[in-house]
Amino acid sequence: MFPIFLVALLAVASCETDKPDFSSAEVSIELVSVTETTAEFKLSLLNAETAYWMISTESDKHPDARSIKDGGTEYDAEAGYAAVENLVPGSQYIFWAVAENDNVLGKVSSYEFKTIDEESEDVIKVEATTGMGVYYGNTFSSSAANYYFMLSDCKFSGSNAVTEGMMLYFDCFAGNSDTPQDAKIPSGTYEYVNDDVFEPFKINKESTVFVGVDADGQISSNLYPVSGHLDVVYTEGDGYTMDGSFVLQDGREIRVSYSGDFTLSNQSGVFGEDMTINAEYSYNAVYYGDMYGSGANEYYFQIGTMLPADGGGTPVGSGYYFDIDLWGLESADKDNAVIPEGTYTYSEMIDLEVAHSDRTAGHCVIPDGTARYLIPFTAGTVDVRHTAEGYDILCEFTLEDGYKLRINYTGPIDFDNQAPAESDDLDITFMSGSGIYYGDIYGAGTANYTLEFLNEEETTKLTIDVNDVLDDDMVLSEGIYTVDLDGSMEAGKFYTGIIDWLGPVGTFVTLNNNTDNPEYLLINGGTFSVEHISDGYKFTFDFTTQDGTAVKGNYEGEFPIE
Repeated sequence: MFPIFLVALLAVASCETDKPDFSSAEVSIELVSVTETTAEFKLSLLNAETAYWMISTESDKHPDARSIKDGGTEYDAEAGYAAVENLVPGSQYIFWAVAENDNVLGKVSSYEFKTIDEESEDVIKVEATTGMGVYYGNTFSSSAANYYFMLSDCKFSGSNAVTEGMMLYFDCFAGNSDTPQDAKIPSGTYEYVNDDVFEPFKINKESTVFVGVDADGQISSNLYPVSGHLDVVYTEGDGYTMDGSFVLQDGREIRVSYSGDFTLSNQSGVFGEDMTINAEYSYNAVYYGDMYGSGANEYYFQIGTMLPADGGGTPVGSGYYFDIDLWGLESADKDNAVIPEGTYTYSEMIDLEVAHSDRTAGHCVIPDGTARYLIPFTAGTVDVRHTAEGYDILCEFTLEDGYKLRINYTGPIDFDNQAPAESDDLDITFMSGSGIYYGDIYGAGTANYTLEFLNEEETTKLTIDVNDVLDDDMVLSEGIYTVDLDGSMEAGKFYTGIIDWLGPVGTFVTLNNNTDNPEYLLINGGTFSVEHISDGYKFTFDFTTQDGTAVKGNYEGEFPIE
């Protein structure tokens, strides 16, 4: 089917003249596509068993219901459309239809349309010479796999257009590929749906766009379809044959054709087979210690096939890298942390000999480096052994399709120490304080604040992340505030402190503040109180940290809140 531009569309209703009474059967008509010599219509039936249709010119006598049934064609509901052929280019026609229920005909419906003039300037023809795309698998839908690809008549340097033309992006859904690493777009007719749909042989609205490119390779226009189809035929050895036609929002038509083959980058998160990857490098590695006071210490690191950035750190280029988040016994030397030997099991629980599921995952960066996709795990183990060079690590993870991914790494891993600080009990009189008001950022109906307090030397800073009554006046309520242990986000609750990728968050004390070597005491218990006084607020702190350190203190005075 080839949906295209309509020069003129006018839906009209006519009344049947052969009977004074009609059944309740109704039919509505939707024009799907029109070309110079063909048209396709979709019929929707209400209170009807079947329908009949026929075509006429404007000069023909308008048919009644009986004439349409006797001289027309029964609608093929299984095919889903009525195909009209052998029309004259640039001519006006009327499509007639009538529904039938229990051998009684309903009222006649009609649709007036005009075929395309062969010389019309409103038809954009794209004879594509290049194709490229991505196989996302079930990333967006459990019922259909996503095939996202582009057809273009531009010339390219890598993934960048360097000549004038069109780049047509299609967000298609079909069945899963059995070979994700070499996925092929399934043969069939893909129908454009002007909505977000994730069904087989549908083209989703969300990411379907036809991009115009100027002579410098820059985007000059974005065109969006309202209807259309793309026929795809894949033949092993020959590649694809694609033909399609789409009606645009501005009424014009785009016709596209393509013959050839192209590769879909696998970004589905599965491989369709067991895979083994030899990781050559280690990257970011952090020893977080026992930040929760649970007795389990966090060892987070990355290994992969990608080159490390200058001076180490983030992987660059293309290939694979893996986040591994292990929890084990405490390192004797936090500045030179060593992962305890053993087998760590993939789990959502934080415990000894666990590879924690929240931060353990795989990543693949496609060859041009422009996109990264996630490889999620469902189960697995990480085996750690010490060697003279550092470590011998063997990971075996199960992917979402049930196949195994094995990762080998041999070499050093140098951890940055970000474990919670060790300190004697503190009792501090803070000399300054201020707050930031974020409003209801969590959608919980409470107001979120960050409160900060500094000692006289500004070497020790207390940070509190707290929720209070939602109040546009930005006034902290009087009372005693306690720890939010269950994520309730209730007013009068503050969050415990942890250290994540960006540093400490929640409630914590920064030691050696304003230096190159800050350390953090993570608060996970206790209370603080708020009292209104004539010149501001009075705060009293009585906290405990995850290692049992007591943090007491107070502040009185002005407390500006932004």
